[in-house]
Amino acid sequence: MTVLNMRGEWRLDKGMFAVTGRNGLDTFFAKPGDRFYHRKLKKTGTVVRLEKLCQWDFLTESWVWREYLDPVANDTAYARIRMHWDGEPNDYGDDCEVEDVQNLIGEGAEPLPLTGRAGQIQAAMRPLKENEPVLESRYIVEGLLDRGAFSTAYGAPGSGKTFAMLEMAIHVAARREWRGLRVGGQDTEYDWPGPVVYIALEGGRGIRNRLAALKIEKPEVFAAAAEDDMFTAISLPLDFHAEGDAEALLEVFGTLTTPPGLIVIDTLARAMGSGDENSAAEMGRFIRNIDKVRERTGAHVMVVHHSGKDATRGARGSSALNAALDTEIEVVQVHGVITIADRKQREAERGFERHFTLKQVVLGMDENGKPVTSAVLMDAEAVQKKTRLTGSQEVALNALTDALVQHGKQMADTVNYPARDVVSEDDWRAMCDRHGLTGTDTPEAKRKAFTRARDSLMKKNIVRHFDGMVWRVQPNEM
Repeated sequence: MTVLNMRGEWRLDKGMFAVTGRNGLDTFFAKPGDRFYHRKLKKTGTVVRLEKLCQWDFLTESWVWREYLDPVANDTAYARIRMHWDGEPNDYGDDCEVEDVQNLIGEGAEPLPLTGRAGQIQAAMRPLKENEPVLESRYIVEGLLDRGAFSTAYGAPGSGKTFAMLEMAIHVAARREWRGLRVGGQDTEYDWPGPVVYIALEGGRGIRNRLAALKIEKPEVFAAAAEDDMFTAISLPLDFHAEGDAEALLEVFGTLTTPPGLIVIDTLARAMGSGDENSAAEMGRFIRNIDKVRERTGAHVMVVHHSGKDATRGARGSSALNAALDTEIEVVQVHGVITIADRKQREAERGFERHFTLKQVVLGMDENGKPVTSAVLMDAEAVQKKTRLTGSQEVALNALTDALVQHGKQMADTVNYPARDVVSEDDWRAMCDRHGLTGTDTPEAKRKAFTRARDSLMKKNIVRHFDGMVWRVQPNEM
């Protein structure tokens, strides 16, 4: 159905519309061209409001249905428009010319809003003169996750990513601060984004036990999240690569009193169904379904994912996923310490990083009398990262170690020197020559090689220098 009402122009293609006035509902029909076929088109008063199209089954004239409506029976059945009329009441006969309708509408008619996808696009158009900054808060987790956005938390199997994201989701549902970050609705219900839905696709027993552990270790947070069903878990295979499950999930969400504010899908590998996560085209189908869920619920959707074989290259699979993300969170575990850090933020500054260990929680005994356990996160200190050195930097650092052994002297603990051995820069340079820092024997080449190595080690905060003396920096000073 195409109905256009624009200033100075009125065009009605196939279909019909209904006029609601003081005398009730009147209708007239139109076929392609410039002549309208109608019945009892009467108007009273000075303002006529054309509110919506009637449904097709309102029609009783078989000739109208057959000739004019069959070709457009699958088009939109409703439309809305307002038209202002300042003329006198008019009665028309069996047919009226286009000019008669144009004169009736006049210049005061308002444009007819489009429907369907075209209506969504039309509503999203914003002239530059209407642009204003967005100042209201829109976070799910302050500085980390925004409402209506798309994120992923990725890490190697066993890195602790589900423990971390499940704990965060519980705090969002409870409206309790998470690891020093505020969550939506923490202060007022006005800021509350909505309930949390956690879709656990990698085993229902695991998620149930992890939730039970949180109930034991964080009873107040758990109770607040459980109130009024603020947190719901789904343990059922769902395929977001195909069309059906996303639509079915949205149908379920439509039955909720309040649509979800945060949806966590754990994991992408299980949510891809038969799709290939390395294929850009198939990952694109997955992303479109995620976008559909976000747009129709207004929720933030987080997908828990695995890292690739080379962890330094981020999450595995097609790069189309990373391009679509608003936020990317990395979860790594080194020497038992779990580190969570944001690696991408489209609309915010990066800088989030937290460190945890896992604390075992006994849930009860099984039928054989053996303890059933799960775990929760506990705060921890960061693991000191090993700084990568070039070959010449390693040679210079080894030379410094030998120079400290042979020529080092203890300095008093002052503002300028630490309470440990230091050595003169000359002794260090001489030891670098003995270690073969450069293969050239010319003094100028040796001097340049030493200067480069010294400056680079100082830049990495491995060596410090004051008044001709140098020393190694201890790990707790970095």
